[in-house]
Amino acid sequence: MHLCHTFSDTLSFCSRNRGNREFGNRVRRSVLLRAIFLSVILIFALTSSRSAYAHATVIRSEPVDGALLATAPPEAQLWFDEPLVDRFITVRLVDAQNQIIGGAAPSINPAETDVLHVTLPPLAEGSYTLFWKVLSDVDGHFSQGFLLFSVGQTAATATNSTVAVTEPGQIIEGALRWLNFVLIAGVVGALALAQFVLTPLAPQAAAVEAASASDRQRRLRRQLLQLAAGCASGALVVGVGLLAWQLVLVQDAAPAGANWLAQGRLVLTQTLWGAIWLVREGVLLILAGGLWFLATYAHEANAPWARLAIFGRAIDLVIIQAISGHALGSTSNWFLAISNATLHLLAASVWIGGLLALAVIVLPAVRRGRRSNPTWQPIRWRRFSLLAATSVALLVASGLLNISLQVASPDALLTSTYGRLLLVKIGLVVVVGLCGLGNAWMLHPRLAAFLSRRSGWLNLRLPVTLHKAPRLIAIEVILGILIFGVTGLLTATAPPRGVEYTITPDDVKATLGERVDDLIVTLTAKPNRLGDNLFTIRAVSTAQPAPPILRVLLNFTYIGSGREAQEPLPTAIAEAVDSDLYQVSGNYFSRAGVWQIEVVLRRNGVADSTAHFRWVAPPMGKLPPVVLSKYPWATLMTAIAGIVLLVSLVLIGVGSRLLAGAAIT
Repeated sequence: MHLCHTFSDTLSFCSRNRGNREFGNRVRRSVLLRAIFLSVILIFALTSSRSAYAHATVIRSEPVDGALLATAPPEAQLWFDEPLVDRFITVRLVDAQNQIIGGAAPSINPAETDVLHVTLPPLAEGSYTLFWKVLSDVDGHFSQGFLLFSVGQTAATATNSTVAVTEPGQIIEGALRWLNFVLIAGVVGALALAQFVLTPLAPQAAAVEAASASDRQRRLRRQLLQLAAGCASGALVVGVGLLAWQLVLVQDAAPAGANWLAQGRLVLTQTLWGAIWLVREGVLLILAGGLWFLATYAHEANAPWARLAIFGRAIDLVIIQAISGHALGSTSNWFLAISNATLHLLAASVWIGGLLALAVIVLPAVRRGRRSNPTWQPIRWRRFSLLAATSVALLVASGLLNISLQVASPDALLTSTYGRLLLVKIGLVVVVGLCGLGNAWMLHPRLAAFLSRRSGWLNLRLPVTLHKAPRLIAIEVILGILIFGVTGLLTATAPPRGVEYTITPDDVKATLGERVDDLIVTLTAKPNRLGDNLFTIRAVSTAQPAPPILRVLLNFTYIGSGREAQEPLPTAIAEAVDSDLYQVSGNYFSRAGVWQIEVVLRRNGVADSTAHFRWVAPPMGKLPPVVLSKYPWATLMTAIAGIVLLVSLVLIGVGSRLLAGAAIT
C-alpha cells in the first residue's frame, strides 16, 4: 500500500509543479493508457504460452515412435535432453482397445539419469501406446507424452512423442515468477542506488544546512534499505508459494493417497530443484534480516564490513536465480550460460529496480526535502545515468548472447512460444530504452546541446527541468514490471534449442554420393531415422583394372548444431554383398542432427580412399517447414553481442565526458 501511494504521489508530482490540473489529468491518462495497452499484450502472451511449460524433451527412443516390430521388445528406452528424477516418474501401457496392460516398470540408471528405462511385460501381437510423465531435475517441470509401437502388425501412425503439460492452473507459476523477479530487482536496485548513486554524507558550507542535509540523507538511505529489506522478505514469501505450487504438481502425479509431507521431503532432498530452493531461501533469510538490521540499528557509515557482508548476498541471490533458469540445461556450455544469465539478470535488476526505487522512494523524498532546503542534492544524477546506461548495454549484449544459447535459429524465434515471448520482451525493452533517452535529455542539458549541434537540424535544447522527470520514470517503471512478467513466462517455457529448428526437410537425404580418387562412392541409410539403420555403400572404380577392395570401414561422429562436443563411435565394418556393394546395420544414429560419416575404402596396393559425408539424421516426428530461415545463428549472434557491448561501452565513455560538470535545473 505504501509503495502504491508513493508511486501515485510521484505521478502527480509533475502535474502540480506545472500548476495545471488538466495537464496532470493528461499525464495520468497517458500513463494509464500505456499500462493498459501493454497489459493486454502481456495477457495475450500469458494465454498463448499455457501449453509450453514442459522442459524435458525426448530426443530419441527405442523402439522408435511408430515402429513395426517382428517380436515384442523386453524394454523401452527414452533419451531426454535433461536429467530426470526417478522418484517422480509414472508410466502406463495400454493396448489398441485402451485397456491398461500391467507390468510396465520404469527405472533410471544413476549413471545415466537422462535415460528412462521401462521394463515391458510379455506382449502379444497388436498395437500399444506407452504413456509417460517425468520430472526434470534441472527446472522442476513435468512433461508428459506417449510412444506408439506395434508387434507383428501394421505400425501405428508416428507422432511427436513429447506433449507439453497443459493444465490452465500453471498460469499461477508464471505469476509467481513474475513477482519473484520484480522483488529481486527491488532488492538489487535499491542497494545499487544506496551504494553508488546517493550523495555521500559530507560537510556543507553552513553548519545548520549541513546538519539538515545529513539527516535527510541518512533518512533517505535508511528508506532505501527498508525497501530492499521489504522486497527480500517478499521474495522469501514468494519462494514458499513456488514450493507450494511445486508440491501441487508433484502430488497430482503421485499415486493416490500419497502423503504431502513425504512428497515435500522428497522434493527438497532428492531433487536439484529442491536443493536450489533451500539455498535460495537461506540466502533471502540472511539478506532480509541483515538489511532490516542495517536499516534499523546500524549506522551505515561506521559499518562498511556489515554492508559488504550483507550486500554481497544480493549478488548470490542473482546467481542462484540464474541457475534455476534455463542456463543449467545448456549442457554444451553451462558455465557460459550461467555466467551470462547472471549478468543479464543483474543488469536488468539494477536498471529497472533502480528506477522503481527512484520512483517510490527517492523522488518523493526530494520533493519533500526541497521545500525546506532547496539546495539539497541527494542524488548524483551523472552516476545514475552512467549506471543505467551501463546496465542497459550489458542487458542488450547478454540478451543477444542468451538468444545464441537458447534459440537455435530465426525460425525458432518466430515459431516457438519462447521466441514469441522473447520478441514481446525485446519490444518492451526498446520502448523503455526510448523513455530512458528522454530522461537523459531532461536531466542532462549538455548532452542535448551536443546532440543538437551535431544533428544540425534537430532542436534538442529544450528548457526542461527535473520536475518533469517523474512522468517518463513512471512509464519506465510500469514497462519494466511488464518486462519482468514476460521474463517470468520465459523461465517457465521450454527454449527452442532442438535440432528440428535447424534442419529443413530438404536437408534430409536418402542417398549421398561423392567422388574420391578413382572411386564413385554412394551411401544410403534405411529407414534413415534414430535407432537401427541399414547402411549400404556402393563403390565403383573408373580405373582399369580396378584395385580390389579389401575392406570398407565407417566412422560416425556427431556434429549436431556446432555447439556439442563431438562424439566418435566405434568403427563399423561393412560386409560385401556383391562385387561393389557393401552393407552394415546397427544403432549408430543415437541423436538427431548432423553426423560426419567417413567411408574408408581399403584396397590392395594403393592408399586408403576416404569419402566424407555430412549426413542429417532427422528427429522423431514431422519436420516443420521453413518460415524464414533455419540457419544456426549461434556464432553470428555471439559476434553481434560482442560488437554491441564494445560499441555501447565506447558510447558510454563518450557520454560520460559530455556529462561531466553538467548542471541539472
